[in-house]
This record gives sequence, structure tokens and C-alpha cells, in this order.
Amino acid sequence: MTQYAYEAIAKDGRSVKGKMTSASERDVQRSLKEQGLTPISVQLVESTPVARGRFTSRPKTQDYILVLDELAVLLDSGVPLASSIESIENSGIHPDISIAFYEMGKDLKRGGKFSETLRKNIPSLPAYVYQLIAAGEMTGQLGKALGDSAKQMDYDLKIRQDIRSALTYPAILVTVGLCAVIFIFISVVPKFDQIFAGRTDIPGLTQAIIATGTFFNQNITLIAIFAGLFGLTVWLLFKQESIQQSFMDIVPKIPLVGTWIVESEIGRWATTLAILLNNKISLMDSLSLSRKGLRIPLFRNQMQQVESAVRGGKSLAQALKDNTHLTALSINLVQVGEKAGRLPQMLESLAKIYDRASKQRMKNFLALIEPGAIIVIGGGIGLIFAGIVLGMTSIMDTSL
Repeated sequence: MTQYAYEAIAKDGRSVKGKMTSASERDVQRSLKEQGLTPISVQLVESTPVARGRFTSRPKTQDYILVLDELAVLLDSGVPLASSIESIENSGIHPDISIAFYEMGKDLKRGGKFSETLRKNIPSLPAYVYQLIAAGEMTGQLGKALGDSAKQMDYDLKIRQDIRSALTYPAILVTVGLCAVIFIFISVVPKFDQIFAGRTDIPGLTQAIIATGTFFNQNITLIAIFAGLFGLTVWLLFKQESIQQSFMDIVPKIPLVGTWIVESEIGRWATTLAILLNNKISLMDSLSLSRKGLRIPLFRNQMQQVESAVRGGKSLAQALKDNTHLTALSINLVQVGEKAGRLPQMLESLAKIYDRASKQRMKNFLALIEPGAIIVIGGGIGLIFAGIVLGMTSIMDTSL
């Protein structure tokens, strides 16, 4: 709700002034008439939204998706843009978003374009969002453009969540296994040290296990500090963009995981390109915007070559065939779409194919990683106990 200052004339001719909190200026006028007052002027009372608290987190991607989706619904329902922005400002989704939409409302009153004020006040959105909204303003389909932006951001988020979820479980499994092995070395193996102390007739495997257990037990603090520093170093390194790019260069070469992530990337690229083209954005601009969202350097470079080839007069299908490793089916879909004038629809079909393929790859990866991790961890624990049993057997044989 927003506060308005009003001036009105009562039935007896008296001038009445006051303030009223309402969703819009029109609602204030309606309320005054219901009270038997004739509105003379209704003005918005300028008020700055409450600033974000010191310890409040930044808005999440889900918050921006919700805002774009709600704004699309309001505009498609016939609510004016100014009123829609006021509604989002007072929705309480996040203080930062309220502040941004408050500033956007002020910019719009000065005659600014919505796409420009959005880029100015919320600069962290993907590049295609601003382009889609600018196209929506030009074609009179701002609500649709906002809805498509929210849809694509939601799709991108789900892809990231799928990859994160799929990699989290193996990471937890391996971490728990390593902790179990370390616990055995620290708590179990050293207890056999006195039994095997001074003996040279025990197997080499037993000697290595006892020596490792003793080292872990005597240097547990040092090992913990080293592990913490190592983890912190890896985390800081991966925050650097150059390291991230180097890692993404390696990703396509990783068995199973590489193919799965590449297929997810192609599906996301095709979806973005289809949405951009559906919103009447030129092919060249659409190719450029969809390329900027790619994370794998190899694929991004290939798409840059595709752009150059299309700019040079080649069809998109031919450019993809010459410069990428897309399947023949993918190229044929694009070619049919170009000839039939249904390129966005064919790209959507292409995205669905790669989306299904990537999900199947993810299932295959999970189906292999679980037993693989169990075998490795179980084998490590079994090797430790095998070494101890061999040592005990050696002592018994010597005693006999």
C-alpha cells in the first residue's frame, strides 16, 4: 500500500484535506466519493522504503523470478505499469527489491523506459532479460516478455540445481567414506601398534598401515589444520573467474559428467534462443545474447564462430554444422525450422531432446557413482583390516 495526500470538497462546501493509504490513486478517488466527498487533487506522498538490514542476505534468484512473474501477471490483467511497480514495491518480497522498484517508479515518472530503469536499478539479471523486456516494450507485449524472462530464469535455475544436487550426493558419500577411513586410522589402527612393535616378520602391508595409523594419531591437529587450509585454498581459487573458466575447459573431457553437462548447456542455449526469437528479437542479437549465457568456453567459442558465419551469409543450420559438434538430428531440426519459418518451435523441440538426454545422463551417472563410491570406500576399509589380519596371522604362525 502507498500513502496519498488528498484535497476534496464536502457536500456543504467545506474543503477537506488529509492522507489515505491505498493501492492506487484511482482507489483513493473512489473511496472519497463513497464518503460523499468530491476529489480535487490526489498526490503520492514521497516516502523512501525501509533500507535493507545490515545482516539481511541479498535477493536470491527465486526472488527475482517471483517479481518478474508477478509483474507479468499484473500487466496481463490490465493493471497499469506504474501501479504494478507500486504493487511490487509494497509486496514485501525483499527490502532490496522494494528499494529498486521505488527508484524505478521515480525514473518512470521522469519519462524513462522500463527496460532502462530495470537495468539501472537491478543490474544483476541475465543480459537476455533486458533485451526481452526492451523488445516487449517496442511490440506492446511487455507482460509476455516479462513472463518469458521469468520462465527462462527459472529454467536456468533448475538446470543449476539439478547439477548441484547430482554432484552433492557423491560428494557427501565420498566425504563420509574418507572420514570413516580416517577414524579407523586414528582410533583403531594405533591400538595394534603395541602388538606389532619391534617385529620385523610382519607383512609390508601391515607395517604401512600401522605406520600410517600412528602418524595420523600423533599429528591429528596438524592434519586437521592442513585439511582446513587446503579446503579454504580450493574454495578461494574457485571463486576466481580465471580458475572457473579453466575448470569449465576440463569439464567436457570428464567421462559421463562432461557429456551430461554439455547436453544441459546445449539445451539451455536452445531454450534461450527460442524465447528470444519468439519475442521478435533479431537472429544476430538472439545468437549473441544466448551465447553470453554459456559457461563452457569451448561451446561459447564455437557459437561465436557460428555468429560470424551467419553474419557472413550462411544459414544457421549450415553454420552450426560447420562449427559445432551438434548431432545430425539437431542440425536437421534447425534446417527444417529455417525453411518452414518455424525456427523458434524447432529450437524448443531441440531443447527438449537435449533436456531429456541430459536427465538420462544424470540418472546413469548417479547409478554408477553410488556403487563405485561404495566399492572404493569398502575396498579401502577392507584393505586396512586385511593388513591387520595378515599381521596377526603372521604372529600366530611364528608363535607356532
